[in-house]
Amino acid sequence: CKVAAMKDVPIQVQLSPGISSITSNDDEDHASSSSSVAGTPYAKAILDFQSILHSTLSTHPNLKVHLSSWSGRADHMISLLQTFPSNLYIGFDGHVSFGKAKQLHECAFDVPLDKLVLETAEVIPSQVANVMGRDAFFCSGWVPFVAEGVAVCKRGLVTAEDVGRAAAENTVRLYPVLDRKKKGVVEEKEEEDVDGDADHHDDEKEDMED
Repeated sequence: CKVAAMKDVPIQVQLSPGISSITSNDDEDHASSSSSVAGTPYAKAILDFQSILHSTLSTHPNLKVHLSSWSGRADHMISLLQTFPSNLYIGFDGHVSFGKAKQLHECAFDVPLDKLVLETAEVIPSQVANVMGRDAFFCSGWVPFVAEGVAVCKRGLVTAEDVGRAAAENTVRLYPVLDRKKKGVVEEKEEEDVDGDADHHDDEKEDMED
């Protein structure tokens, strides 16, 4: 964390074990008390993460943190976002599109649009897996399906396009190098267009002189 902060680059963290380390019953009451979590490996992972981040942010308050492939509880996600409001972004992957991922659905409903990012590296979205079966593969092109999964969890409050647009803006905010690369491509294209126009005018001038 401290090295990343000194270099002014974000860090990506995946908390493990996730909430699934506590129970495998997807239909269990997910509003159970915190006492059911206390003392579990999942609880220790959350507490360790908070402790490390508190220590790092005390000297590097501008560090950005990407919690990748979030698999925790909604109340813990909200607590982390409230504790580190300017530092934390929550990553959702293809898991959010699966019907039995009730815990994650609650998280997707509660996460603010300005705090989510979309991922495709961990799990293939159910919409793709259902069509392609064993031929399915990881691809950044599946991001719209993850956005759709989050939008469904938000119960009509936003569209998949809203989710995708917000996630894209957050990703650039989290990883500024992406914005610089994009601007560099645009500037390079504009220079090519200017050079092309100049060459075209020179050719026209030569034709007129002939």
